[in-house]
Amino acid sequence: MRFKKKTSMTATLVLGAALALMAAQQPARAQAATAAAPTVTVPDLDGKCFDDIDRTLRAAGLRPKATDVHGPVDADAASIGCAYRQSPKAGTRVPRGSTVRYRSWFEAS
Repeated sequence: MRFKKKTSMTATLVLGAALALMAAQQPARAQAATAAAPTVTVPDLDGKCFDDIDRTLRAAGLRPKATDVHGPVDADAASIGCAYRQSPKAGTRVPRGSTVRYRSWFEAS
């Protein structure tokens, strides 16, 4: 009876130590994975319009997210269908697959 109790206690201690070690390593693993993620440079969308915006961002490994303005037009708006106010800014390094937001405007019907 005494032997079983001692064995059970030892197993519990070993399991507890293993779980504590794994928990301590989790932040380091997550940080290493983030550091190892490939990054890309956000391209400048200035002067790009319509499909050219999407093509440029997707070629860089990024996802486009447009906010279409149908009026009134912002004071800093580019030509119809062209990008302005992009975020993150051109030249910023971001993880591949990140979303780049921009505004563009169209004539209201």
